[in-house]
Amino acid sequence: MKKLLITASLIFATAGAVWFMQPAADNTDNELSEITVSGSLNTSILILLAEEKGFFAEENLKVNHIEVLAAANAMQNLIAKNADIGVLVDTNVGFIGYQKDVPFKVIASTGTYYTHSLFARKDRGINTPQDLIGKTIGVQPVTAPHFSLDRFLKYHNISIDDVNISYLTSPVAVRSAITSGEADAVIVWDPHRYYALKELGNNVVDFRGNQKVYRVDILLAAHNDAIKNRRQDVDKFLRAIKKAENYLLNNDEEVKLFAGNKIGLKPEVTDSFWDDVNLKLDLNQSHLELVKANGEWIQTTQEGFIGKELPNYEELFDLSFIAELEGN
Repeated sequence: MKKLLITASLIFATAGAVWFMQPAADNTDNELSEITVSGSLNTSILILLAEEKGFFAEENLKVNHIEVLAAANAMQNLIAKNADIGVLVDTNVGFIGYQKDVPFKVIASTGTYYTHSLFARKDRGINTPQDLIGKTIGVQPVTAPHFSLDRFLKYHNISIDDVNISYLTSPVAVRSAITSGEADAVIVWDPHRYYALKELGNNVVDFRGNQKVYRVDILLAAHNDAIKNRRQDVDKFLRAIKKAENYLLNNDEEVKLFAGNKIGLKPEVTDSFWDDVNLKLDLNQSHLELVKANGEWIQTTQEGFIGKELPNYEELFDLSFIAELEGN
């Protein structure tokens, strides 16, 4: 089995690059203020919708966007204080919890995605999960699909030592590995999943459908400085996101087309996974439990973290924002 040395320095390579910003004065709701958000397009749909429909403007809030390719990059921007809010996923928080003095708190979730799956080539004799034993599975390391791969194997009682893991550098590389035959199976996000399945045609078995295995939570994290000095701005931001969620409830088809256009996808591609995207602003125990599950996976499988004490992830969650928004 191929091994990958994932060290704390790799995960937090940019953690020391701190930019000091002058704290903004606390604003009243009637004053125009600014906030900077970093996230990828595919994880920022409600944020983009709120901007498009003028919900931030209604809250007297100007939102500056730092677009990134992956949630890990958004977390780096948040740590470096380039952004006040980062759009992360549960695996990011699972890893950062092992660092001391994490400079942000998770304040909300904007959705749960089930938009990746493990699929395999039939011409390699794979028709059931047990047929994966002895085969090569491609995955991008230190990602949500990497965590899901571990959950998939455990769910089907397959030891990690009974498969060969090929660690690849990007979703594009994962997709290429399955279509070229370099890997027997892969696990990857849409739209790369969609394109690979389309290219493979009838020569593929897709082990999709287990929501417990493939669940990924989209998490909003706010820098501690923003929480302390600009809480009203963060509240404005969340109120606008709530308006976007309410708009979605009555305009699903419109929002689906909007999201696809923003991400740069043809309608048929967005159609293929839209039902697996649950956009909702909330934060509850299930989000914390998924982060903890990531932490346990990291603690028992990732070199550089094995044997470390499991972080107290509750300290990284601040449920007060959602409680206030909901009037609790």
